[in-house]
Amino acid sequence: MSESTHIENAGSCIATAQAISAPGRIRWMMRTPSAVSSDSGWRFYADEDDEENVAHTTNMRVVDFNQVVDLEPIVASVYDQPVGSDFELVTGEDGQRRIIDTTTGRPVGEPAEAAVAPEATVPAAEPAAAVSQAPEAGQASSGTDSAAQGGWNAQAAPAAPANDPAADDAAVTASAAWLRPAVQAVMADPSPAQRGSMLSEFFGATVLVPARGGAPLGFAHQGGLVIPAHTSRAGLVAWQARLGQPEGETLAINGDELLRNAFEAQDASAVVLDPIEAGMEIRADDPQLGSLARNGKLKSLVRSGDRQAVLNYLVSDGAYGVYLYRAQPGQQAFPLLVTRQGGGEREFALFSSALEVFRYQGDGSAAQVGLDWVRANLAEDMYLCVDPGAAGGFTEFSPAELAAAGFRTA
Repeated sequence: MSESTHIENAGSCIATAQAISAPGRIRWMMRTPSAVSSDSGWRFYADEDDEENVAHTTNMRVVDFNQVVDLEPIVASVYDQPVGSDFELVTGEDGQRRIIDTTTGRPVGEPAEAAVAPEATVPAAEPAAAVSQAPEAGQASSGTDSAAQGGWNAQAAPAAPANDPAADDAAVTASAAWLRPAVQAVMADPSPAQRGSMLSEFFGATVLVPARGGAPLGFAHQGGLVIPAHTSRAGLVAWQARLGQPEGETLAINGDELLRNAFEAQDASAVVLDPIEAGMEIRADDPQLGSLARNGKLKSLVRSGDRQAVLNYLVSDGAYGVYLYRAQPGQQAFPLLVTRQGGGEREFALFSSALEVFRYQGDGSAAQVGLDWVRANLAEDMYLCVDPGAAGGFTEFSPAELAAAGFRTA
């Protein structure tokens, strides 16, 4: 590609100082969601970047995308790739720079081979029914300390089957489009509300973890077990290289399942998300976890955008969610109905977690409910919506859609 390449209206990007110091220094580039129209969403990191450099705000530079193109012309070839794209830039033995798609491990434009590994099933622990009030603002953890310090020794969980690598990477990439902005919001504003929103997104996200025998692999750190989770394969590979660990088995797992596995099955002290890029720590004693009800599967389905899949889950055996109510002394905790936006009809609000309830109404209370109860008690003229307070919209079903699916059982 010619060094004179120029992309019209490319907008800005963000790069570490190391990445833009000289040609050939850029090692990774990824595209994140951005609410700023002039921001292309592209982020560039250098081969020499470490968690301290990346985390230091003065090391991050906002530059015109074309300035990066002038430095590394090959990046212009993937400018139009969608949000969630994650690439590694490598220099081959012939001295030529190439862009590798981290989801396939192949050069951009080259089709990936079909994966043949069997799909894994990592069963989640059944959540206990819980009735909860929103935690006090001062109780929520706001730390974003990185666990990337000190000596680490590998420890493994009990063995489990391995996942399909191609499907894993696709799921992780899709989830990163929602999870990364939530993490960035907490780093900019570590308030309980922002952290609760981030945890809710984590419950439904698919993240990539190092594994052994198909089970999440943890590391001993300061007397406790910490499990790293990643929103990209490049981040996982870089972290393993930092620890001096060879590239090995990986596992894509739902965030809710990972937390249950880490804190209930492995007695881990923390899960740390993107230890190099963000170092977002989720501790076992986080007050925004505790006994608060949550359903990562439901959150994942809502974020997938597949309305039929959500509806299929809602009518399945054992389906559950969380509802909003007002705690009144001496009164039963009946769900509060909401008014549908635009039409004014009555609507039952179902949430994927207590944290989503608090996101919707900060002074509300939350209780877990089986969908069997909802199906038996929902009025014929009532709409049903899932996670109405979530950023990016919610999923709603009309009375006609619910009737066609046989939702009501009364």
